[in-house]
Amino acid sequence: MIPAKSSFSLPQKQLFGMQKVTFRCTKSNYLPYYNKLFNLLAIFFLIG
Repeated sequence: MIPAKSSFSLPQKQLFGMQKVTFRCTKSNYLPYYNKLFNLLAIFFLIG
């Protein structure tokens, strides 16, 4: 059971690392969209 566990955890770590890298790349592209979203949330909080 222990060898199977370790063999499963390694690809998950690699996949998580790739997700982090892709999120960094997309975050810089969608930064204006996130700013607009945060502005809308702030307006909703001010109204509410």
